[in-house]
Formats: sequence, C-alpha cells, structure tokens
Amino acid sequence: MTGTPTFLVSGHDSGSPQFGSSASTNYFYNMFGANFTTNTEANAQLVTRAAGDFSRIGVLSISNTRTTATSLKLRVNGAAVNNVASITASTSGWFEDTTPHTDTVADGDLVCGTGLTGTGAGTMFITTTCIKFVASSGAVWYPGWASAGDSAGVNCNRISTASQNNDVPTGGANGGTSASDTGANAKWRIEFRGAGTMSHIHTRIITNGRSTNTTFLLRVNNADGSGTVSVTSSTTGTFEDTTNSDSISAGGVVNFRWTTGTGTGNLDTLFAVGKMVGSGSKFDVINSRINGTTGDGTSSGTNYHMAWGYTIPLTANTDVKSQISYAVTASYLRCYVAAGNTGALTLHLQKNGSDATLAVSITSATTGYFADSTNTDALADGDYINYSHGAMSSIFGFVMSYIAMSMDPGSGGGGPPANQTHRYNTVILG
Repeated sequence: MTGTPTFLVSGHDSGSPQFGSSASTNYFYNMFGANFTTNTEANAQLVTRAAGDFSRIGVLSISNTRTTATSLKLRVNGAAVNNVASITASTSGWFEDTTPHTDTVADGDLVCGTGLTGTGAGTMFITTTCIKFVASSGAVWYPGWASAGDSAGVNCNRISTASQNNDVPTGGANGGTSASDTGANAKWRIEFRGAGTMSHIHTRIITNGRSTNTTFLLRVNNADGSGTVSVTSSTTGTFEDTTNSDSISAGGVVNFRWTTGTGTGNLDTLFAVGKMVGSGSKFDVINSRINGTTGDGTSSGTNYHMAWGYTIPLTANTDVKSQISYAVTASYLRCYVAAGNTGALTLHLQKNGSDATLAVSITSATTGYFADSTNTDALADGDYINYSHGAMSSIFGFVMSYIAMSMDPGSGGGGPPANQTHRYNTVILG
C-alpha cells in the first residue's frame, strides 16, 4: 500500500463496553466513536469506503476477571480475519497483535471488532481500541459518533419530536437516551485541523416508528453540507449517501444532524460516521460526550481522559491510555468547555504517563474554545498517550464537550475527490 497511515479508533469509560460472562461467545464492538458491545454484528459494522490494509489491532482491557483468554479479532463482512490479539486471563492492560497480521479490505467491506471469550467464566471491560489503517492511496480516516449501546430507548439516541434538528459531534458518544442537541450548539461542532473531503456519511437506525422520512446530513461551518441521506419512514438499517462529498478546510467546524419530518414516532439512532480523505497527511483524533455533566473524575487529584472516544474523566491513566502503532507528530490540542471550572486548569497531552509539551490553558469559570496552536510532540511507535488535567472544583461542575488533537505521520497524502452534484442517493443495508 502506498497511502498514508491513519488510525481507526474508539473508546468508552470503565463501565462499558463489557465482554460478558457467556463462554465461547462473540461480543461485537464498533471501531469508531464510543465503542459498545453488541450481539448483533450489523449494529457495529463500519462501511469502509477505501481499499487498504488493517494491522496491529489493539485494546485496553481493565477489570478483567475472565478465567480463560479472550481473543480480540478483526471481522470483515461477517467473518474473522487475520488480525488477532490474545487477552490473557485475569489480566488488565494493553493487548495488541504484534506479529503483525495484515488484512486487506475493499471499497464497501463491512468492518468491526469482536472479543471472542474462551470457555471460562468472568467478565472484562474494554476502554480504548486502535487499529492501523493504510489506504491504497492518500490519508483516509473515519470520524464517527456512536451511542452508548444498542438497547432501543435505553442507551441509544432517541429522536421523537417532529420537525426538529438533532445534532451530534463527529466523534465520541452520548450518555443516554434523547441526548442529541436540538440547537446546533457550538459545543458539538468539532474543529478539524486535518483538511480534506468527507463523503459516504452513513447512519445506523435500529428502531424506526417515524411516520414520515428523516433526513441525515453533514453540517460544515454551521451550514448544511452536500452529504445527505433520507431515512425512510418505518425502515431500519444502515443508510448511506454514496454520491455527495464536502470539502473541509483546516479550521472548519463539522457535525452530523438528523432532521425529523412532520410525523410522529420514535427513531433510535445508533451511530453516524463518514469517510475523510486528507488533502495532506494530517488527520484528527476526537473525544467527546454529547450530554449531561462530567459526573466522574475527582475534585482532589489529577483527572485522566482517553485520547479518543468518550471524554468522561477517570482517576487512573492506566484505565485510559492507548498505544500508537507508528510514529507521528501530535499538534493542535484543543477542547470546548461547556461548563467552566472554578479555578484555572491546564489540559495536557500525556506520553507514557508523563505530561508532554502540548498543553491548553483553560481560564477559570469560562466556557468556549481553547487550544494550543503552537506546540508539537513527537510520538514514537509503542508510545502510550492520554490526556490529563488537575482537580475539578466539582465533579459535576466542569464539562468539556470535546477534546481533539491532530496527528501527522509526515508522508503520503492525497487529493480529495471532486464534489458531486446529486442531492440524494440512498443505500439501505438491512
């Protein structure tokens, strides 16, 4: 492959997702946004829209009481392929396929991960996941948002109100039912620093009682983009725009939106994701949480966040760290503060458990956008990364709606495809 390496990444807090207590069972998980486990593989599958190679699948295991090993595997089109990492029984930590095995995918292949439990008992939680992807050309990455799980009306994103805009960010997760934002709030508009073109936006619908169609679309710089797909009333499945694309410049702000029609009924949305082709080699990793308060972390010590997925803070960096699988330069650490802290804070990139150079100064009792636009950090293959900041005045009083950072391996790149002109082109995957 001649393309530029990127990551396909996901993350969640320490309470989910869970590789459960059933023996010899596949627990499928999505590999973008906030990961969750499901018994329905189609609910976790990304529609890949670039040929390329996946390698070095990895995951952070915590609270592992499984009495036999669990196999972490890549699955393509409903079958396990070569990428595999063995998670040792009753052992927490980062596990990765270091052979490494390589799996080639084609445009249109369906991709997810799975934890295949052994014959023993016990449970295990995963927080962050990562797999290396090298497209056949260019830098291709998949910014995506996902619900906390696929239980309809319980932990997925439920939309019920007629003629309403429902916005979510292009990364991370919600924290429960009815969590999308109805006001196009700035805190959900993610700033991209890796310029390029987004296309093939798609969304997974698991319950659809709407009596009229719903429109799923991309928003760029606070305006409707070209990417759009009609979600047919009373129809579930994966809906994809296979025609349109949108150019995104460095500094552009992006989010996904569902707009309901005039009818009635519930719509349960599971995920939203798109394909991004970089105009250079830079890409972004995104961490967000779209509703509620922070609700975790500590007001008496350091708080730690994973580098992608879900922004909720934990009190041990060993529960949020991710290992990267090739050398990159990290830059432009940034965040959006939705609820200000009483007292100034500094958001740090951490490398191998210590503060790195990238740091964002967050003003006391102030909301809005904060960024380090100056510093960079060199990250090597095998480095562990996460974010940190100091004690919060209240664990419910300080909320970052997203954290993002740019990465650049310094080679490759590829020009974006030309914009298309058709307004709708829908593919429904059952």
